[in-house]
Amino acid sequence: MTTVAALGGATAALGLVLVVVGVIGSPDDASTRRPPRLTSQLRGLDYRSLALPVALPLVTLALTGWPVAALIALVAAFGLPRMLSGRRAGGARIDRLQSLADWTRRLGDVLAAGSGIEQAIESSLGGAPAPISREVANLVARIRARQPIDQALREFADELADPTSDLVAAALLLAVDRRGRGLARLLAALATTVEAEVAMRRSVEADRATPRTTARWVVYITLAVVGGLLIFDRDYLEPFGSPAGQLVLAIIGALFAASFAWMHRLTSGSPGRRFLPEEARA
Repeated sequence: MTTVAALGGATAALGLVLVVVGVIGSPDDASTRRPPRLTSQLRGLDYRSLALPVALPLVTLALTGWPVAALIALVAAFGLPRMLSGRRAGGARIDRLQSLADWTRRLGDVLAAGSGIEQAIESSLGGAPAPISREVANLVARIRARQPIDQALREFADELADPTSDLVAAALLLAVDRRGRGLARLLAALATTVEAEVAMRRSVEADRATPRTTARWVVYITLAVVGGLLIFDRDYLEPFGSPAGQLVLAIIGALFAASFAWMHRLTSGSPGRRFLPEEARA
């Protein structure tokens, strides 16, 4: 019976991890995205961000001696910061879109002066807004390295990873193929469209402010109650130390994780599905 309860607790804890990964994970269609190479993942990894996921489960295990509690702490260390930073992530996406609108309008002004597409993109680097300056710099670097302009623009859209940026990249791709007149007017109209999208997303983010605040307070209160019980009333939690108690704790943790993940999905939005296929990278 003890072995069965322990296995059940481990299985429920694994289910807790899968629930959070599945619900909080990226809403994008996985079939349209290519997995990055391991070396790229290691280079882009911020090892300071691993301090909490490593330290919190170890501290929890030392305080309680419960493996399931350590697994719950591990999932919380990865999931809660992302849940609580939803407002910053939404604001960052909006800032990038506004910057894309400004860059598109400036690019149209340069094209109106008679420059070619490649020359206009290179000259736009100096005035590129900060939120997309890295992506524009990468685009210019690819053009200067004699990469085909269509591939460079597709990778530019991949880096921005937004349906609205796909719209701008698609317009430039069509202009590259046809090399006709009217691209400056088209980019000015696109900039107006992107600005309208920005205004709509700002309104949506404002509507999400109240439920997002409620979700944060639910998280804070839950953490305060759990911390208070661990510090001031360990006897109340003593039954969870048995194998059956670990199983019950895993089930409770899975229910809380699913609830928090559901609240996160309600209070955060995805930019939508892109229509340009992702370019394969070397």
